[in-house]
Amino acid sequence: MEPTPRPKESQEIDAALLDHPCVRQALTTADGSASYVVPRAWTGDELRPEQLTDWHQVFESLYAAPEPLPLGEHFGGWFSTYDGSPIPLDEMRQWRDATVARVLALRPRRLLEIGAGSGLLLAELAPHCDEYWATDYSARAVALLDDRLRAHPSLAGRVRLRCAPAHVVDGLPAGHFDTVVLNSVIQYFPDDGHLLDVIGRALSLTAPDGSLFLGDVRTAALERCFHCAVRLHRADGTPDRATLLRGLADGLAQDKELHLDPGFFTALPAVFPRITAVDLQIKEGPAHNELTRYRYDVVLRTARPTAGFSARRVRWGAGAETLAEVAELLTGLPAGAGALRLESVPNARIAAEAAALCALDAGAGVAAAKALLHTAPPPSLPEPDALRELGARLGYAVTVAWSPTDPTALDAVFRRDGARTASGANEADEAGEAGEADAAGDPVPPGGHGPAGPPAPGRLTEYAATPAAIDPTAPLAAALRAHLAARLPAGRLPGAIVVLPELPAADQLPAPFPVEHDPRPDAWAWRPLPDGRAGLSLRLSGRVDRGAWLSALRARMGPSVLLRARNAAAESLPRLTGELPDESAALFVLGPEEHRLTIVSRRPGAYRAGAGPFVRGLVAAYHAHRTGRAEPPGSVPAGSGAEPSGPVGARFTLPGLAVLTPPDPASAR
Repeated sequence: MEPTPRPKESQEIDAALLDHPCVRQALTTADGSASYVVPRAWTGDELRPEQLTDWHQVFESLYAAPEPLPLGEHFGGWFSTYDGSPIPLDEMRQWRDATVARVLALRPRRLLEIGAGSGLLLAELAPHCDEYWATDYSARAVALLDDRLRAHPSLAGRVRLRCAPAHVVDGLPAGHFDTVVLNSVIQYFPDDGHLLDVIGRALSLTAPDGSLFLGDVRTAALERCFHCAVRLHRADGTPDRATLLRGLADGLAQDKELHLDPGFFTALPAVFPRITAVDLQIKEGPAHNELTRYRYDVVLRTARPTAGFSARRVRWGAGAETLAEVAELLTGLPAGAGALRLESVPNARIAAEAAALCALDAGAGVAAAKALLHTAPPPSLPEPDALRELGARLGYAVTVAWSPTDPTALDAVFRRDGARTASGANEADEAGEAGEADAAGDPVPPGGHGPAGPPAPGRLTEYAATPAAIDPTAPLAAALRAHLAARLPAGRLPGAIVVLPELPAADQLPAPFPVEHDPRPDAWAWRPLPDGRAGLSLRLSGRVDRGAWLSALRARMGPSVLLRARNAAAESLPRLTGELPDESAALFVLGPEEHRLTIVSRRPGAYRAGAGPFVRGLVAAYHAHRTGRAEPPGSVPAGSGAEPSGPVGARFTLPGLAVLTPPDPASAR
């Protein structure tokens, strides 16, 4: 039997949709109520602009209403991932001062800072430079800097500001800067390919004897350890081990930041021949926080290659296991072999968190693993800064970096300035492949680290943990509606555009979402969206557990649900429903204890009872995942069911959290 031909109007809509470069297949219903499209495969290059725009919105909101603070004192936005509270100001100043000292050691005169933010480094570094050029992707950040600089006329002649993303260097003088700085910036890049592009452009601006400083790099090998520690810190009510491990996996899958292992940077001379040396150092500072535990700095040098040096290799626990024994080794080194490489020193900063993860993986319960977080390292185990202080006291320059064989351990290289050999700058023993030590010791590159050999083509990605990408189909429905509006007569647009991974048979096409209307302005209700989906908005007052919300959403809406988190300003909450993929949610972080949860869906008939029962079940599932206690389906924790007083009222009260109705119908976006 021949299929019934579709109307000419539907075929014209299909033709217009197929004219879009992102559409592979299209099918419009006979009555024009919906168009179903299958997108083409997306590549990383196509995704990057979306992810960069995502972070741009975050930082624009961060600087929307800055505090009236002096230049260099705006530490807003630095919150602890462990509990959501601001990182203590004295710890942030220690972090800033250590970074400033490391950059000043490069002796900058003509400095370019890419991603200057609120000027935390600029305020300290600019007085030491003849020229200080500063760029930032956020126009609000640049305006803030311009305003703050008015109070510092002495800097007016040497600081130049411009608004531009990191990869745009048009108008900057090539080969001009002796120092280029990207501090706490590259974690917001969408992938390692974008970072390579930025490094290449930055090197084009760097003088022949210059340095490229990359600060606050997050290490990929310890990403799981960090996420586990965060989960354990937030595990009130002691959830079961399986629930915590599921939340840990979800947190890793949703991490939006770029993590890189040292091997990425030590392999760069094979990619960019201008790089003659790679120096790595873990962060300095006495505080134990996520900045000192999991981040490091990299200096890429373009100066004339210098010789490597020989170092005696000693393993912690075999040749030394106390600072006093290390001091004896350093004192006893002959003048001609004035370097020592101390290997596999357990990292005192992360020892407890690494032990907790190890215990969980071995089958321990959550309570036992959490108790390990508060275990102090052995007194004989030195702090990384203590290794640096010991070397300085005995006349050694010290490099402390991650061990290439164990990410929970460190290698420390102690070097006297006169300790040189004829070894090439790129000789390396990072992977332990230098062979047996001779009488003088093993060759070590100038920065203490180096690649074991040139990387295989295209293999640098092995050293990177790529951020969770924005779903490539998220903005497609909105883009296609605009595409059709420019090509079809008024009134001919389909009622909905549905993005699917593949087209089912014509008689099995999903129907657009049936929206339940509720006339009460204070009620939760599914509200219609232009593309045929429905949206629901909840206000959350108090501490939230993102992992528990994701688990609850998946329990109510299916295992493929996505949850995106974004910083936002309460007065300018972005309208993201058009960007969100079907069956997903966005958690807008308005403050440490203020959030907005926006949910979108298209599933036909799934929530015919309206939004009330759905929200009751969702909150019950959240409570169950948050506390580790099972709740009967559809049950509501104590305190629920209270009618709202006025236009906003608490409908559910949980320990430390209230789930509220939107303040007005327009807030359900």
